Amino acid sequence: MNNLKKINLGKVNHLYMNKSQKFKSIGLSVVYKMKYDYKNISAFNILAKYLGNCNSNYPSIELFNKYIESLYGATVGIKPSYVGSLFTVNFYINFLNPKYVNDDKLIEQAIALLSMLIYEPLMIDNHFDENIINICKETCLIDVESLKEYNMGYVLRKLKQELSNEKNSSMSSSFLGNEKVIKSLNHKNLVKYYNKLIHAPFDVYITGDYKLGRIKINTVSAPSVLQGTINLSSAKAIDIDNNEVSLSYQDIIVKINEPIVEIPKKPKLNEIKSEFEEKKLILKKRIL
Repeated sequence: MNNLKKINLGKVNHLYMNKSQKFKSIGLSVVYKMKYDYKNISAFNILAKYLGNCNSNYPSIELFNKYIESLYGATVGIKPSYVGSLFTVNFYINFLNPKYVNDDKLIEQAIALLSMLIYEPLMIDNHFDENIINICKETCLIDVESLKEYNMGYVLRKLKQELSNEKNSSMSSSFLGNEKVIKSLNHKNLVKYYNKLIHAPFDVYITGDYKLGRIKINTVSAPSVLQGTINLSSAKAIDIDNNEVSLSYQDIIVKINEPIVEIPKKPKLNEIKSEFEEKKLILKKRIL
């Protein structure tokens, strides 16, 4: 039986729920969706390290890690990724189901932590902390350089660059970013990328043995963010495989400011294979 349910929160915002007793943890993710741009890879790799290690409440890595450890070993992270013309940034948290520790506040604390991760970055004079950003940049540059030592990965990337007709396309770009782009970014111009992120459409994913109740969302940092209260127990969710588009909401109170953004669709596997075969043939002709 498919336990995956979907609730449309607007034209481009969705809530996915996967109720399962398989694990003793609950997972919550907020995935922002943007159009692919090769500079995004470098920018959001730096921001992932920055936002994932400090914020306005816990300005150092040590303090932030201590707080996370206090939540019974919760794990948090930020993962930028891309496929075709779609670029995403996934903010996620996994935490122990409160029923195993008799802590009713754990869910609220976990949601607050994820919100803190996204919307409460460490800022100094409306810019990011320069010293921490420089450390994050150095780490990203080391990652890019280390890829050259992985012979197979380096060769495959060079092959993709040859197969790609466009420079800096998603097919030819490295998931670790570009050395020149990383060096060009700083604590000031990265704010532009952060603002683009929080104004982007997003999907919310909940998985685990959770209880359907009310989720209060008060974030007003960006026009694409939900404001109000969602009563999950009365929401008429649909299966992911269902082709229905419109849903009936009776007790769901939400206010959505829809961003004027067109989200590129993820390419189908057969389309990717067809494009790859075509470019492989072009390369073969070049060699011959």
